[in-house]
Amino acid sequence: MNSFAISYTNKHRKSLKKQFPTVESFIAGFNIDPVIEALKTYALAEDTAFVWDPEEFIHSKDMIEGRTKALIARNMWDYSAYYQVFNPYWNAYDRALQLLKENRYAEFNLARNEN
Repeated sequence: MNSFAISYTNKHRKSLKKQFPTVESFIAGFNIDPVIEALKTYALAEDTAFVWDPEEFIHSKDMIEGRTKALIARNMWDYSAYYQVFNPYWNAYDRALQLLKENRYAEFNLARNEN
């Protein structure tokens, strides 16, 4: 997936930068669907033993899309862009945000006082 993202970014960098000058515009407007088709084609060409299973893809779809989009963002901007794109695809991130917004962090006794 990493090598695909690098290849895809390098091939489309000019048009991506023109269409999405900021990470925020990329997050809001980038359509991952055609990229996933390109990833599928890339994977099949790179590894002849690879089999694309649509049922298995459905189970991992959000993570594959999120990670691919995040890797492209990282290649366009930086590591911060990766996390800005990927975190919303990650259930643990959403749950952590919810707990922080509800001011429930202390309930989990994660901070230790060693005194």
